Amino acid sequence: MESLHKKYKSKIDIWIILLLLTPILTLLKTTAPYITSNIYINIFMFFYVSFLYLIYKKTTYEITNTHLKIYEIFSYTEISIPTITKISKVTSIYASSSFSISKLKIHYSGQYILISPENELLFINELRKINPAIKS
Repeated sequence: MESLHKKYKSKIDIWIILLLLTPILTLLKTTAPYITSNIYINIFMFFYVSFLYLIYKKTTYEITNTHLKIYEIFSYTEISIPTITKISKVTSIYASSSFSISKLKIHYSGQYILISPENELLFINELRKINPAIKS
């Protein structure tokens, strides 16, 4: 059996990015005259935008021959693919390290996790190649 190792980025909804950038845009508008002289405003904006960027870059989903690996900025989850029983599409604003409300709900071992890979159909098909018993 050939080794499977596929990575998927997290999906992004542009309106969520705009919503998350609203504090920075508001800060820029209200403090524009002071922006060059106030180091604290610059530091805050730098760290806020950097943190959003890190969340996006660090949230990835990897499918191997036996496991679904979920990498997030502060956590790592590894799910044995044979334990996955069901995958359903959900719309949720429930907190997760993704910038999308369109998510996949992965049911496994009596638990579930919400994720949002970029190419959902391809992602689901790859998991079903390994575990054809996964229901929709």
